[in-house]
Amino acid sequence: MRHSVALTVLAMTSLVPLAGAQTSQQKGYAVSHSFNFQPAADVVEVKAYTFRHVWVRSTLGVGWDVEPSTQAAGFKVYGEDRLRSPGCINLGPGGASVNCIWNVATVPASGLIGSRCLTLPVGQSSAEACTDIDVAPFSLTPPINIQGTIGASGHVFAGTGGIGAARAYAFSATAITVKGGTRLANGRIHWTFQQLSDSVGDGTAASALYDPIHLIATNTNDGTVVDAMLLSIECQAGGQGVAQWDGAGLTVDAPDFTLVIDIPAAYVAPGQEGRVELRVEGGIVTVANDAGRYAGVLPAPGTGTPFTVPIPVSVDLDYDLGLGAADPWDVEAILSGGGDGMPEAIGCPQDIDGNGVLNLDDINGFANAFIAGDVELADLDGNGVLNLDDINAFATGFLGGCPSVPDEG
Repeated sequence: MRHSVALTVLAMTSLVPLAGAQTSQQKGYAVSHSFNFQPAADVVEVKAYTFRHVWVRSTLGVGWDVEPSTQAAGFKVYGEDRLRSPGCINLGPGGASVNCIWNVATVPASGLIGSRCLTLPVGQSSAEACTDIDVAPFSLTPPINIQGTIGASGHVFAGTGGIGAARAYAFSATAITVKGGTRLANGRIHWTFQQLSDSVGDGTAASALYDPIHLIATNTNDGTVVDAMLLSIECQAGGQGVAQWDGAGLTVDAPDFTLVIDIPAAYVAPGQEGRVELRVEGGIVTVANDAGRYAGVLPAPGTGTPFTVPIPVSVDLDYDLGLGAADPWDVEAILSGGGDGMPEAIGCPQDIDGNGVLNLDDINGFANAFIAGDVELADLDGNGVLNLDDINAFATGFLGGCPSVPDEG
């Protein structure tokens, strides 16, 4: 009875003015790393890893894709991913996570070059995630110099056509691993990175970029593990604008931005350690902590965007894991980077026919969708079930001139 009453009340309203609606949002991200790895010796294997994941959820259609296509049980195709060296994790609703499965290729001594993109168009929305690898020819005998460039990038567009909501997502990550014996536990890594996050539109957008250098040593006699994160960089940006970090320094013209850099002193030469914590909220710097090699580079709290600061993009790390020379060790160096982008645009979920006005046709369209079990059109509270809450949400939104819709999960 309440179902029919709600729709009857709406039918008595001949025309409701349609409030302004967000219709499109796009987000781009890119992170690249040039490396020059000079271990003392004992390199036995070099491998390349890539992973790409895209999805779109929209009133105009849904879809997803992932590469490799086979993933671990529990992988959430509409979930999000985080690079956590070694590897990455896939996060679903409620925070449950599984490890991502990567494409793996052995890098021959003659080198390896490869670029690949995963592209998904759905309705007016699209998501693209790309990876790049370029490893120069190298020798497995001293002097060893493994160098090249790895990168991850993507472009994501969420468009509603004025109907409902659209959210699109892309994540990509690339890694190079170098394995060897005890003498791989010390050496030098030259690491140069560039990062870009930009967004434009009338919706919302967020992105995250990652840059870790990680070494793991395992004692083959007793199983002891030495886990050394030489460098960790995490960058997040939200809202409209650009955050770019390259040879000219770090430029921030986004309302919300976080950058955390950590080079612990435990395994690098004296003077090479450093830390940065920079947070921008609402276009204002709220946290600016810097130390070690980065001391004095950040703007003062209270500084407004846009601003540019001279944070260098290259580091030389002379590392030593301090392993016992008398014991046999297997050592793996993991050089990786990745990023994601997720824009969201909100149109009018009550404007079922998409003509820009709310009228009897939309009421009939919603009723027909509800009866037919059309979740994409009629599930207005985004919980995957059609019930009285969706009818009430339609009625409230219709009379209110079309507010935004909730998270689609």
